[in-house]
Amino acid sequence: MLQAGQRTASLFSQILVTAVALALYAPLLHFLSVLVVQPAPPTYSLDAITSALGSGLVTGELDVQFASPPSPSQDLRNRALGLALADRLSVAPGAVRVVTNDADHTVSALDAPDQIVGNFTAALRMNDGRWRVVRSRSGKCSLAFDELRRSSRST
Repeated sequence: MLQAGQRTASLFSQILVTAVALALYAPLLHFLSVLVVQPAPPTYSLDAITSALGSGLVTGELDVQFASPPSPSQDLRNRALGLALADRLSVAPGAVRVVTNDADHTVSALDAPDQIVGNFTAALRMNDGRWRVVRSRSGKCSLAFDELRRSSRST
């Protein structure tokens, strides 16, 4: 209850304060949602990767080129993927190398044996000794996002 002599804020000033508070709150909420919500990593089928390695044709989501292969991986998932690709390509197991981004392994090999989740590099040794390398195109974006997320957690 108001007592005699007390003044309340005018309706205009109440609306102004509310509008300013909302104007400050909206960008803050947007910024926090960008840091907290991370997009799902892309998924690549082994069929698409096998086709790109075998034919050398560039697809919309994969880069294909002749380059140095990744170092042989000791990760069991990467070795299993390499064996699966070698079997599909009918080549020796040592002729295929696969390296995936461990941070993107949200799906286990048992759940999705015919897929690679997240960024990867796969290479096939050709008969002339060169390596045909297939990479996921989303790698640079995703790696930059991962770096931003790591730096925000460390502060």
